[in-house]
Amino acid sequence: MTEEKKTFVTTVAFVGQPNVGKSTLLNALVGTKIAPTTRKPQTTRRIIRGIKTIGNYQHIYFDTPGAVRTETGLDHFMHDQIFQALTDVEQVVAIVDAKDFVKKHSPFINKIKATTSGNKQHLILAINKIDELKDKSKLLELIAAYSKECA
Repeated sequence: MTEEKKTFVTTVAFVGQPNVGKSTLLNALVGTKIAPTTRKPQTTRRIIRGIKTIGNYQHIYFDTPGAVRTETGLDHFMHDQIFQALTDVEQVVAIVDAKDFVKKHSPFINKIKATTSGNKQHLILAINKIDELKDKSKLLELIAAYSKECA
């Protein structure tokens, strides 16, 4: 009699401003380039899903468009894609660029936080591109600022 292994699945959405590294993270996690990456903002215009299976664990990642203004039809569509992804996942990773000011990201993060707390989802803040910080000693100050601004 063979014992059937139970499969565990988790779903994670990557959200944030344009060009913070959402697509690059997705590609790195799944081990192949499935999401386009360029220096041009708004390359990702709809949800891109990637799956990584390790043993009996399966991780489904949702790469979302960068958070944008909502002035045009395309802006509204991409904004809707972000919040559609939030309805389909258990965890959300809000990615920010370490070189940007905290105030640039905090309104969006607080909106995501309000959505995820209502959905009882886990929200993780990931500070990306710390290798590009000129003064690494500022990293702890940056973490403290995000903690205070987005608490």
